[in-house]
Amino acid sequence: MNEKEIKLVNLIQPALENEEYELVDLEIKGSHTSPLLRLYIDKDEGVTVRDCAMMSRKISEYLESALSDFQAWRLEVSSPGIDRPLKTEKDFLKNVGRNVTIHYQDGEFHEIEGKILKMQNQKVSIETSEGVVPVALTSIQKAKLKLEW
Repeated sequence: MNEKEIKLVNLIQPALENEEYELVDLEIKGSHTSPLLRLYIDKDEGVTVRDCAMMSRKISEYLESALSDFQAWRLEVSSPGIDRPLKTEKDFLKNVGRNVTIHYQDGEFHEIEGKILKMQNQKVSIETSEGVVPVALTSIQKAKLKLEW
């Protein structure tokens, strides 16, 4: 994350947590003259369109008062969807027992698929066909649930 993204996360996260939402991801897109801030939010019961609209209004009002240049921004608030990325310890804990694909780097790049067994001491244990592979949370580049249809 760059400095601007970290600043926005620090501004937005408390407002979301007050409403019992979790910030899953934040993206800054668009151009310099028309920037877009895209937020992905979640909560234990899931997120509805109504939730996104309500939080969009609240976050927009909050950011307009906190940032002098926020009127130039466009804001989108969305659910991360069923194929949401897994990023935090909480994400992995909530998905123990589910299949996942993980791209990580520990000096060289790896891609593994398997079942999440546990999350402990900032390491996720993945059961693969070759055995259990511990992966440090900090080495994960990308992780998504492997959806079975």
